[in-house]
Amino acid sequence: MLFSIVGFLLFGTLYVLVLRRVFPPKSFVRGALLGGFLLIVLVWLIWLVLRLSGVTDIRALPFTNFLVGLSVFLFFYLLIDLIASLFVKNRAELIRRYAFWLLIPITVTAAFIGHKNTVEPRVTRYEVHMPKVAGLDTLRVLLVSDIHIGDIIRAENARRLDSLAKRETPDILLLGGDMIDRDPKYARDPEMMRLVRELTERQDTYLVLGNHEYYSDLGEKIKWAGEMGTLLRDSVVEIYPGLYLIGRDSHTNDERIPLNDLMSRVPTDAATILLQHEPLALDEIRASGIDLSLHGHTHNGQVFLFWPLVALAHERTYGKWSRGTTTHIVSSGFGVSTSTLRIGSHSEIVMLTLVFDK
Repeated sequence: MLFSIVGFLLFGTLYVLVLRRVFPPKSFVRGALLGGFLLIVLVWLIWLVLRLSGVTDIRALPFTNFLVGLSVFLFFYLLIDLIASLFVKNRAELIRRYAFWLLIPITVTAAFIGHKNTVEPRVTRYEVHMPKVAGLDTLRVLLVSDIHIGDIIRAENARRLDSLAKRETPDILLLGGDMIDRDPKYARDPEMMRLVRELTERQDTYLVLGNHEYYSDLGEKIKWAGEMGTLLRDSVVEIYPGLYLIGRDSHTNDERIPLNDLMSRVPTDAATILLQHEPLALDEIRASGIDLSLHGHTHNGQVFLFWPLVALAHERTYGKWSRGTTTHIVSSGFGVSTSTLRIGSHSEIVMLTLVFDK
């Protein structure tokens, strides 16, 4: 809801300014485009009043997708306008008009691809070399983060997730937080429960909480997660003799246990995996001697416009890299938040082959 309010105020103002810049004051096209936008705003205001009055089953998705598309359109238009004003002043007005009309089909195409990037998740594969563990040569670990079960991610998405995961035949499944977007009622839907249980019951499953679990109804979300697998809240578990998994609570929890205290429960010669939703405090992770740290949270920006903001807050926002003896992996996540569009990122699950040969 906050995104919709800020979006309509900010992008709506910019859109009106662009119309005034491109079309003459009494232009029919300008009036028609402005009228169409005002009609969308009117429908959104009706939706907002209904939501504030307690009607929660009306989806915000059409509005948030529209705003994301509008933000992409405005970004490229204003960029072209700036370049034209600086370097080709004598043709700037003509360029503005052509840019306006050309960017409409380009934006629609980008939105279509962005939706496809969400509803057609891919499997990203990494091989990670780990310290030797007696009796264990390899281990197949499936990492799924940021499912965001809610009014966007529903049973049809969970069905795709289950199908992908089944083909991978992992030894262990790790769910890296933000399983539920906000309202836990969507996770309690009978079909959703069946699909998630089918996903988690095929192998040992471990979960941690993300920041979205803390936004509301934390107790109910904890209960749900505990029904789906082993919930690790600042916990340590030996998943194989000599191989330890540390599940750390979300950074949102100010009272979570320091990582060094958790590591004190692990034998010094053991191989270690850290599952923590946010890829934050990575220096602390490396200093603690963790061999492999697994994260989600960033969505790889989800839409390219947010890349700079996400990059400012994190050492890296996506992929696999190593520093010292620690390998870090950040997944872009399976689900989405606010909008179904992923423009510049892709929904994924991560299939890890751990090779114990170091």
